[in-house]
Amino acid sequence: MAFLVLLAAVLLVLSAQANAGFLSIDCGLDDEYSGYKDPNSGGIVYVSDGTYTDAGENLKVAPEYESYYQSHFLRSYLTYLARLAASYGNHDGRNDSSAMEFDVHLGANYWDTVRVRDNQVYEVVFVAWAGWAPVCLLNTGHGAPFLSMLELRRLGDALYPALMANQTMSMFRRRNMGGKFIRFPDDPYDRYWWTIVDPRWSNLSTAQNMQPDPSFAEPVVVLQTAATATGNSTALSYTWQDNRPAYSFMVFLHFADFQSAQLREFDIYFNGNRLGPSDKPYRPPYLASSTVCSFGWYRATDGN
Repeated sequence: MAFLVLLAAVLLVLSAQANAGFLSIDCGLDDEYSGYKDPNSGGIVYVSDGTYTDAGENLKVAPEYESYYQSHFLRSYLTYLARLAASYGNHDGRNDSSAMEFDVHLGANYWDTVRVRDNQVYEVVFVAWAGWAPVCLLNTGHGAPFLSMLELRRLGDALYPALMANQTMSMFRRRNMGGKFIRFPDDPYDRYWWTIVDPRWSNLSTAQNMQPDPSFAEPVVVLQTAATATGNSTALSYTWQDNRPAYSFMVFLHFADFQSAQLREFDIYFNGNRLGPSDKPYRPPYLASSTVCSFGWYRATDGN
């Protein structure tokens, strides 16, 4: 069984939305409530999914889970960001989402496997191949698929130049080092930048204006914070673990120096492979962003 959610003619109607370049769908919302402004997202306007879906039924979550607007209702050659969430909210009265999961495809491309118990958002960047983009929820035998929220964001023409027309790039982590959680309006493209805390790090910040990398357009507030190793440590390391063998990773590291007292330079390694200049340490630019990325996709055999 497959539930199909169609973003019918999405690329043609984006300019008509209240937030230019945004389409924000509150899945399962009754039409009479369509067009509300969500105060938790900087006033982004959310609409009903009635125009964009061809299957499913509306279900309401239990009252104790009504903390965010988009969780109240559920429904079982430009660059865009698509984002979805499936907040369980005990909508079926069973009070158990431990085994619920389903696959999501964007067109013919696999997007991700949604594990409802993780209560996270799933995000993908893609180059549009037509005037519409089908998002398909596939029942894999672990409970009926459903969505709480589906969003589409038009990205700048110069962003993510390495992304090809036949590719999708799913986000695994996007971190704001040394700062708080950031989204719209600080990020005009409404990307999520999650905060991270590590006792081995010391946070730095500045009020000086920063110049983003035009290929990634990082929010200025993200570039105004940073993390550095504490004490006598000379290395700052960030590790993640994912045991799904089908996943390959590409890493993008955004650097900007805002301390002019001394020259800053260091070596960068990704699972033992050197990134950045091959013959000398990397020097981040002053008051401007520079991005260092892995060349190609990397798949770890041990999950690290």
